[in-house]
Amino acid sequence: MTVTTTTEPRDRELRAAAAEVAEVAERVKAIGDRLTATLLDPALTASALRSPVTGLPALRALARALTHARGLGFAFGGGLAGGTASRIAGFLGTDSLAVLIAITSLRLRISAVGERHPALFGDPVTRGLIDAVTRDRDIETARLLRTMLNRRGVSQTLATLAPIAMEVMALKALLDGNPFNDGAAWALVTGRLPDTEPLLGVPTRAITAWDRGEGAAERAEDDPGLGRTGGLLEFLADLAVLGNNGRAVVQQVRGPDGVCRYVVLAPGMQVGRPITPTPQDLVGAWRNTVQGSSPYVGALMRAVADFGVPDGAELTLVGHSEGGAAVMNLAQHPGFCRRYRVRHVLAVGAPVDFKTCADPRTRVASITNQNDLVPALDGLGAGSPFARDPSWYVVDYTDTRRPFPQCHNIRAYLANLRDDLPEARAELTRRLAPFTGRAVRTQVYRLWDRARPPSGFPFLTVPTHPVPTSAGEIPMPVKLLDGAGLVCVFAVPEELVPGGLPGSVVRVGGRALVALSVFEHRDGTLGAFKEISCSVVLHDPWRERPLRVWPDLLARAGGRRSGVYVLERALTSDKAMVVGREVWGLSCSRASVTLRMAGGRAAVAVHPPDRHLQVVPAGSERAKGMLAVLTGTLGPGVPLPHLDSVVYSELAGSTLRSHVEIHGTVRAHPLSALRLRVGGSPHPFAALLRGLRLDGARPLITVGTTACQARLGAGTPIAIPDKELP
Repeated sequence: MTVTTTTEPRDRELRAAAAEVAEVAERVKAIGDRLTATLLDPALTASALRSPVTGLPALRALARALTHARGLGFAFGGGLAGGTASRIAGFLGTDSLAVLIAITSLRLRISAVGERHPALFGDPVTRGLIDAVTRDRDIETARLLRTMLNRRGVSQTLATLAPIAMEVMALKALLDGNPFNDGAAWALVTGRLPDTEPLLGVPTRAITAWDRGEGAAERAEDDPGLGRTGGLLEFLADLAVLGNNGRAVVQQVRGPDGVCRYVVLAPGMQVGRPITPTPQDLVGAWRNTVQGSSPYVGALMRAVADFGVPDGAELTLVGHSEGGAAVMNLAQHPGFCRRYRVRHVLAVGAPVDFKTCADPRTRVASITNQNDLVPALDGLGAGSPFARDPSWYVVDYTDTRRPFPQCHNIRAYLANLRDDLPEARAELTRRLAPFTGRAVRTQVYRLWDRARPPSGFPFLTVPTHPVPTSAGEIPMPVKLLDGAGLVCVFAVPEELVPGGLPGSVVRVGGRALVALSVFEHRDGTLGAFKEISCSVVLHDPWRERPLRVWPDLLARAGGRRSGVYVLERALTSDKAMVVGREVWGLSCSRASVTLRMAGGRAAVAVHPPDRHLQVVPAGSERAKGMLAVLTGTLGPGVPLPHLDSVVYSELAGSTLRSHVEIHGTVRAHPLSALRLRVGGSPHPFAALLRGLRLDGARPLITVGTTACQARLGAGTPIAIPDKELP
């Protein structure tokens, strides 16, 4: 473990030489650009044609200076024509004098890093890799890199190359024959922020364009792991507790002088998909590195405003990785700094070297591990000869015990500050002393790229009214925010269907249609629960419509005459069971239900209440206690516009008509190979299925949805004429 906040004389000399050589390279490149502009000037060409005796030799001399190996090499540049010629030269692998000088500067920088990392050149493979990259030997470079990976693994290889990663990428960009990444290489050589990425030369704006949104912050539940005191190590520990999962914290701390001040804690990037709904993703990290505005910055500003931080209050901004870049962007936002006084910014393992604060009174501290590749992504890595802002407090050290990416973890930085960097810890603790004390209030925020609409918008954004039940007042319509469902339609002998229904049954080939519906409701008005119901399909309660019933069954619930009558319903929720009985008059019982749909298969199991849910083969000993099992393949599916239904039921002597409206992706499976097995349990649901002779039955058609929302409206009484007159 070595800590480096100052450089050795030899290191300083090499860096100073690298900076001077880089300046020379830039001047030579500028000469090539000016000569190119002169050579391609139409006025000069016209003059040479008018006086060919003197003009043509002048043009030839200019061209020779721009292309000859003893001149500037192939040094075309600047303007459209010069840029095109430079790209052609890049593809042909022709180097200019400016490029060769730039390579010398990069090699000096690598040597400077070697002064602080002796193992870098002590290893022959690493030394050979650097030499192969410098000499543009791609095959040898690939071979040596593969050797390093095989011997040391990915983590150790990255740890070895991390201190010189930016120099190696710049070398490769200058020599790889791809002219599109030359701009990034020159930015790295001369200490400017690149406007393209150095590997392929993709413009940064093409990457950051994917990071869209104004930023949003929603209050989230408190995390019990967060500390209740403020201070340097406490802030980093809280960042470790938050993790990289789209959250941030605003905290009010009462300092030792009794004054309340505020702290913003911003974690780093989520690992996984490059684009997520939160600002803490890969494209967000890149944008926060190379630009000043981002959804992350907007989300943090909204979190501070929502917390109620008063105007003129003192703030400390603490961020790790992408969060460090985001809080620096926040500190350089003029409007934010006019409203609040940003006293301190602490960026840990973050690429922030090109950023400046809007308020010159803001004190910035940057903590970086030279084995950590992330802080160098802005181009100023361990070998950079270009000085950071002299007013910053910079802790730049090397921890050889933790390879990359482990050394980038906030817990690794916390351990280094706590155990290995006593001077840095003491200085930062002194700086943050006014913000050290008891946390008066802590609020966790969930951050998003864009403000999210209300849950269920627009389908579930409807007016509600309370309906009293023995389980408490229930808002109607009942809203089911997220769920999945499976509906299987069977044909049974009509004489098996119970009588007294509010309408005639719909028949197919002289047999009645019965629907077995299974739904898993993952969230909603009644909480999470599962249900299975057995219903009979009915005509219009007033008269049969043998032909028109089929298009009517496909209509939306609001305009439908036909519907279903629930014969029996089994649920996993007592509350949902009470509401079903008291609001709709449904026959409900308690049971355990499971539903699985994946890989083109479906599996449903219904157990007695409180039994362990598990799908087992029908007919086995373990299946005897089950009420029903439905398993098989779904087969090909056809999209359907909806899965609405109209439910007829009886409550207090009245017939109710209710709407069940379902919104989601629905597919019909006309060739499903599902089979229903019914157990011998005396449970009412199993008894009904046995009475309908559904044991061993296969459905005529199956309809399923893996993601849906639903509205269940309260029933409306309808007057049905008595069909049995005396």
